[in-house]
This record gives sequence, structure tokens and C-alpha cells, in this order.
Amino acid sequence: MAVIVLIFYPLFTKLEEWVKDLSTKIVLTGKSLAGKYLGLALTLIICLMVLIYFYGKIVYHIGLSENTGNGGYWKIYMRMNQI
Repeated sequence: MAVIVLIFYPLFTKLEEWVKDLSTKIVLTGKSLAGKYLGLALTLIICLMVLIYFYGKIVYHIGLSENTGNGGYWKIYMRMNQI
């Protein structure tokens, strides 16, 4: 238990710093490119799209090429309901 605490506590504190810095940079970039409210909204949408992509890739093993054309979205829907 002590080994886990000694390894993971510093790791997560450092990870928290990295995430705060990265999120601050992303939000400031979005605000400077497209304005205060539109930039924040676009930044949120882009970040959600990236997270959804990686979620689909990791959990359902699908990529962007599988959900375009030939009823790809329907195939994804059917695959999700089989699990």
C-alpha cells in the first residue's frame, strides 16, 4: 500500500499540473481565435469530438473510416447495442 502511495501520489500531482496547463492553453487559444463565447463553444465541441473519437477507438474498436459511407453510423449503432 505504501509503495502505491509513494508512486501514484507524485504521479497524479504532476499529471494535475500538466492537465491544468494544457486546458488553460486550449481555452486561451480558443478565446483568442474566435472570440470569447464562440471560441469557448468551439473549443468545447472540438475537445468533446476528440474524446468521443478515442472512446470509440478504445471501447468499440472503430475509427473515422468506419463511420463514413455505406451506412456506417447504422453499423456503429447496431454494434453498440450488441454489447
